[in-house]
Amino acid sequence: MAGAPKSTRIVLSVLLLAAAATASSPPFLNSSLPDPAAVVADFHSKVASSRRRMQQSGAGGGCMTGNPIDDCWRCAGTDWRQDRQRLADCGIGFGRNALGGKGGPLYVVTDSSDRDPVNPMYAIGGSASPTINSQGNRYIAPANPNAKEVTKRVDTAEGQWSGWNWRTEGDMLVNGAFFVPSGEGLEAIYEKASSVDPKSAALVDMLTQNAGVLGEPR
Repeated sequence: MAGAPKSTRIVLSVLLLAAAATASSPPFLNSSLPDPAAVVADFHSKVASSRRRMQQSGAGGGCMTGNPIDDCWRCAGTDWRQDRQRLADCGIGFGRNALGGKGGPLYVVTDSSDRDPVNPMYAIGGSASPTINSQGNRYIAPANPNAKEVTKRVDTAEGQWSGWNWRTEGDMLVNGAFFVPSGEGLEAIYEKASSVDPKSAALVDMLTQNAGVLGEPR
């Protein structure tokens, strides 16, 4: 998003955050999980299984990538462009039930530029005491000196959000970008929030060099 801190995720994500996201928990929606450790274990199991199948498939690799999310749509046996709604079923981890947009309208992005940003925002925002665990991301702040903070506690006084668990670990903060941690995030002691070890943020350019619009199979 132009005019806002940009973030690049390195680890295998679960289709959660894009350039700017606001996390909130409406009182009428209970999305809590009784056993988050089981979700993490299932995540690791799917990743390990995907990697084994890729190794067993040999040199060509076929449709297998070692990434269970990519395998879901690449190995479906159908053209994903003709069934885009199915992509919503490919999420894993804590995002596996994030299906609110399935069945809704679709639009295809053909131009990556954004010459008229309507509302430049922060990279990470939240209300209602969300847990934020940022690892191995790269945040690039814009030139605007008033838009360099990565984090935003939405409509909440500091006396309330100071207890929220917002943590940064191994992130790269570029051009004056800064992350304001809080709660246990100040001491980096809550390891159960991690589901996969992040790569170093210094590897962003290398790991994303082939990212972009899909052309021929690769």
